[in-house]
Amino acid sequence: MNAVMEKEPVYNTGIENDCPLCAKYRDPISGALIPNAETIAAIEEVDDMLAGKIPNTLKSFNSLEEMLADLDSDD
Repeated sequence: MNAVMEKEPVYNTGIENDCPLCAKYRDPISGALIPNAETIAAIEEVDDMLAGKIPNTLKSFNSLEEMLADLDSDD
């Protein structure tokens, strides 16, 4: 008889193929990612921009180099 035994996972997080460090950022029931406070604030800021509550800070650039120079500046 040629039975192949599957190896048991070291950590059982309830989410297939998820490591223990990643699992702590997931809802244990739904498996959905749980955003941190900084991510929630960024999402709310974009929602406010789309609703017109705060001015849009989107800039347009003619090239990647122009965009990178803007990111490197202190403005």
